[in-house]
Amino acid sequence: MKTYLKNLSISAKIMLIIGVNIVFLIVLGAISYFALSKVDVIKNQIVDNSSAAMFQMNADMMHDALRGDVYNALLVDSVDQEGKAQVKADLSEHIAIFKSSLASLANANVSINIKKQLEKVNAPLSEYIVFSSLIINEVLEGKLDPKSIQGKQKMENYKLVFDKLAVEMEKLSTSIEAESVGSKEYSTQFSSTIKTILLFLVIGVTLIALFVGMAISKLISKPIVLTENILSKLSLGEIVSGVEVDSQDETGKMLSSLNTVIVNLSNVKEFVTEVGNGNFDTQVTVFNNHGAISDSLNKMKFDLKQTADEDKKRSWATEGMALFGDILRNSNDGLEALASNIVNNLVKYVGANQGALFVVNDNHAKDLYLELIASYAWDKKKYIEKKVQQGEGLIGQAWQEADVIYITDVPQNYVSITSGLGGVNPSSVLIVPLTVNDITYGVIELASFNLFPTFQIEFIKKLAESIASTLSGAKTNERTKFLLEQSQQQAEEMRAQEEEMRQNMEEMQATSEESERKSLNYEAAIQRLNEEISALSKA
Repeated sequence: MKTYLKNLSISAKIMLIIGVNIVFLIVLGAISYFALSKVDVIKNQIVDNSSAAMFQMNADMMHDALRGDVYNALLVDSVDQEGKAQVKADLSEHIAIFKSSLASLANANVSINIKKQLEKVNAPLSEYIVFSSLIINEVLEGKLDPKSIQGKQKMENYKLVFDKLAVEMEKLSTSIEAESVGSKEYSTQFSSTIKTILLFLVIGVTLIALFVGMAISKLISKPIVLTENILSKLSLGEIVSGVEVDSQDETGKMLSSLNTVIVNLSNVKEFVTEVGNGNFDTQVTVFNNHGAISDSLNKMKFDLKQTADEDKKRSWATEGMALFGDILRNSNDGLEALASNIVNNLVKYVGANQGALFVVNDNHAKDLYLELIASYAWDKKKYIEKKVQQGEGLIGQAWQEADVIYITDVPQNYVSITSGLGGVNPSSVLIVPLTVNDITYGVIELASFNLFPTFQIEFIKKLAESIASTLSGAKTNERTKFLLEQSQQQAEEMRAQEEEMRQNMEEMQATSEESERKSLNYEAAIQRLNEEISALSKA
């Protein structure tokens, strides 16, 4: 019997009471009609309060989303045009949803107090939207530095505007909550009144009529009170458990809809928790992926995932530059050792499978060529004393044009990656010239089973400049060392020649002195002979 009564519609239950209490048909009919009307009013009021709470909740989310857009703008790289466009698109979407939610709340059947409070929200809302748009545009255009004094002051002013709007939004939430509490009290008072009237009317009827009347009254009021209690908790941000639905009447359908809302709000909580913990691949479904809230949450997840991916790529590139910066700074073991260290670490860091580094041999200005000085996991027999002329093959072409060459459709037998299964053709080949100040000092060639992502290619191109600069210095140091050794050798030779010349000069001086001594002796002998001749002539 109880199950039968639950499945009856509200009007059928009331007609049953009228049939049992035929004596009081007119009075009971009027009171029942009045009660039914009030039930509809209460039900509509509960639905309106629920809608108002949902609109207000959505507006609160967009209130925070705009601040998130400001922080996203601060994180966007100055050269990331796509990221800037995305931030502006998010800003426009969040503003539209914010205004739409408050407009829907204004059009809802809510009390005058809520409408008045909603009007108080409009002024700080406009100021908040304008300020948010201004800061985002200035940040994206590079006109605002958040670390400067002026930037900090603007961010402080922005916080004041945010807090000002938050205060009015909190008052709006309080008004909606108070409206829900008032509806609950009114529902309780109304139910109590109906019970009292029915009790006095059926007092002269049989005990069966009294039992039926009270049972039906309870069946009508219990789901409404239960619904009101749940909605009150939901309006306070609490996630409650679903309720059991054991009837097919209007209140049963209302409870079924409420259960659906509870499930979706629980999914929203789980969704936000998963995304907040960095699980961007969560499969939690919100509102069956339909509606503005679902779209906004999925968009938020997508944006946060993109931001996390970009941060991961930037961190990877920063760590890589630091790693190779240490390698290049500590390059004291010669050019070949440096090149081998660069190739080995670069292949491992980017997840490639093979690598080779060629350096321009400029010992003879009229015979420039690239020569292989380091390789990793390559067929070394193929590259023993490998020389590449300018414009020869892809390596020579990259040298000649000083431009990156990246191919994903690698010709068969171009190069094979040696593994335990034998030679396998790579999926991609990346050739990057080592150029700095418009001078190319060498070429790096990498081969991989996988494709090189864009951020890795950009990292290698940037690293190539540092490698080229270091190679330039290393070659200069080797040339200087060679010239120094040559100069020292020439100095030794000159010192040996000077010693030989000194000895020759000493020998020549000794010979000269001996010749002078002999010359003096000859002169003395001649003088004596002349004197003897002169004496003989006088005799």
